[in-house]
Amino acid sequence: MHNKIIPVFIPHASCPRQCIFCNQKKTTGVNGYDLEYVTETIEKCIASMGGGGGAVVREIAFYGGSFTAIDPHRQLELLKIAKRYIDTGQVDTIRVSTRPDCIDDDILKRLKDHGVTLIELGVQSMDDEVLRANRRGHTRNDTVAASMMIKRAGFGLCHQLMPGLYRDSMGAMLKTVDESIKLAPDFMRVYPCLVIKGTALQKLYFDGDYKPLSLTEAVDISKVIYLKAMAAGINIIRMGIHPARDLVENGIVAGPFHPAFKHLVISSLFYDICDKMIQRTSFRGGVTFYVNKSDVSNLIGMNKNNIRRLKAKYSLDEVKVVHDGSIGKGNIAIEHIGEKVVASIFEPPAALVTGEKC
Repeated sequence: MHNKIIPVFIPHASCPRQCIFCNQKKTTGVNGYDLEYVTETIEKCIASMGGGGGAVVREIAFYGGSFTAIDPHRQLELLKIAKRYIDTGQVDTIRVSTRPDCIDDDILKRLKDHGVTLIELGVQSMDDEVLRANRRGHTRNDTVAASMMIKRAGFGLCHQLMPGLYRDSMGAMLKTVDESIKLAPDFMRVYPCLVIKGTALQKLYFDGDYKPLSLTEAVDISKVIYLKAMAAGINIIRMGIHPARDLVENGIVAGPFHPAFKHLVISSLFYDICDKMIQRTSFRGGVTFYVNKSDVSNLIGMNKNNIRRLKAKYSLDEVKVVHDGSIGKGNIAIEHIGEKVVASIFEPPAALVTGEKC
C-alpha cells in the first residue's frame, strides 16, 4: 500500500514546555493555525492528489504540536473536521503526533472514535539525563508506558528519535535505539539534532557549550539505527528534517542538515559493501556492479561520490553500475571467479567478510 499524506501543521499547539532544540514555526514553515486553515489545507491536498486507487491510502497527519495535549474541546474540533473526509470516503485514516506523557485511556478512546489509526511519539531519547538536559519534561518510563498503551489499544506506533541532542553520547544514542526497538514500534523517524534560530540550544552553541554532530557523524549513527531497525522489521519512514523553505533559508544555525539526508545514509551503506567486495575479491583495473534499478542512484552516491571514492581508493580505471532485474533491492552483485557474487547492505555474505572463495 502507498500512503498519500495530507500534512496539517499545528506548530507548538499546547506543547506543555519549550524544549531547548525546538522552534516549530521555523521547522514547519507555519506560524499558526485555525480551523479555516485546517480545512483549506486538507481540501487543497485532496484536490492536488487527483484520483485515488485501491493501492493508495490517503491519510491526514497532524504534525508540529503535542496533539493530545490540546484542550479536549479543540481536539474534537480538529478531529471532527478530519473525520468528515473519512465519512465521505475522500480520506482513509488519520495520524497524530504527540508526547509520551500526554497519553491515557480517555485520550486513546477519543482518537479511535474519530478515525485515528497511527500515533507518533516524540521519544527523542531514552536516556533520562539527556531528556532532562533538553527540558523534555518526560522520562524514559513515560515512553515505555505510552508505547505499551498505544499498542494495546490497537493503534499503529511510530517513534521519533533525535540523535545528537545536548549532552547526548554514542552510548546514550545506541541505548535509545535498542530500547526503542524493544518496544516494537511499527515505524521510526530519525531526526539528527540541528541548531535552530530562536532556541535555547542556539545560545548553548554560541557559548561553546554544545557541539552538534557533523554530517558524517550523523550519517554514521543513522546507518546503525537503520540497520538495527530493519533487522527488527521496523520501517524508517523518514531520516532528516523536512526541508521547509524558511528553515533552509533562514532557520538553521548549525548541525548535520542535508535536504536528501536519507539518501546519504543509504548510499553510504552501499559504499561500505562495495568497499568490502573490492577488498575481498582483489579487483584491478575496473569493476562492474549489478543492482536493482531502484538502487542505481544509491550505489552511485550523491554527485557520483561513491564512484569517485572507490576509484581513488583502489586506483580503478572504471567503476560501472548496471541495473539487473534479477537482483533484489538492497543487494549488490559483482562477477568474481566466473560467478556473480551477491552481497546485501543488510547482511554481507560470510565469504566477503572472511575472504573465502565464493
